[in-house]
Amino acid sequence: MKRTTLALSLALFLGCDSGPRMHEVSGTVTLNGAQPLPDGEILFEHVPTPTESYGPDHGRIKDGRFRLRVKEGNHLIRITADQPILDTKNMYGEPLTKNYLATRYNQETTLTADVGVGKTTFTFNVESAP
Repeated sequence: MKRTTLALSLALFLGCDSGPRMHEVSGTVTLNGAQPLPDGEILFEHVPTPTESYGPDHGRIKDGRFRLRVKEGNHLIRITADQPILDTKNMYGEPLTKNYLATRYNQETTLTADVGVGKTTFTFNVESAP
């Protein structure tokens, strides 16, 4: 009985899925087709399948470059970049900010990426909001 229980426990342990495969991704983000996006955030939002659904992975964009670990699979990409709203502060005295990129790169994104073996470098061009 002990051997059966041990064998079953070991089989279950070894057979357990340890979650999605992760990949180190990197890339560049340019603003208005020319200059690197100075500062921002990038979010890789995993597109769920009938058998998989995972939370997003996100990282910083600095001087047009990003590097982060992302789950394997198809993703919607959301990019934001904030700038201060002149002469406005929150209740803690910090400046209020507003995203200055067009909504098709964040709230209504049209950007996608397929992350996997050999698919870990990406380039995105974004434009300022009108």
